[in-house]
Amino acid sequence: MGALSTHAVNPSLYAKMPYDAVKDFAPITLVAVTPNVLVVNASLPVNSAKEFIAYAKANSGKLAFGSGSNGSAGHLAGELFKVDTGTDIVHVPYKGGAPATQALLAGDTQFMFDNLANAMPQVKAGKLKALAVTTAQALEARARAADDGGGRTRRASTSRRGSACFAPAGTPPRT
Repeated sequence: MGALSTHAVNPSLYAKMPYDAVKDFAPITLVAVTPNVLVVNASLPVNSAKEFIAYAKANSGKLAFGSGSNGSAGHLAGELFKVDTGTDIVHVPYKGGAPATQALLAGDTQFMFDNLANAMPQVKAGKLKALAVTTAQALEARARAADDGGGRTRRASTSRRGSACFAPAGTPPRT
């Protein structure tokens, strides 16, 4: 199994890798693609992506977003969000998605981009607010969670997480 991090991000982040993501593997199939969702702590005084962007601009340099690590899908989605919205927000990398979620729930950070499957139980429990999905199309589950304040689903910059099966390079295609 390979993922966005093992075959796209890490080779770009690290000068020395124990493998060549392109030459050492033969792709077999894409297994899953999961959208990210922009979630905020439920105590934050925003209820839409539009309100959150305005809040982030009004509190420039004071907000922090967590991610599972430097170079993770959540980190990259957060950095893209900063560029797209012109906001000044601090990134706090954690040692995994679970600690990043715990920090968000505790109020140590104010938002994160998490995969939809992980975030929705906390959204449904009222502990987090889902403000946007990172897909080109709105998702029904996300659309029920929140809108942009005008009854429309707000989509953040497009990003998603993927997993794929790989075989060693040179594996015959029909294997």
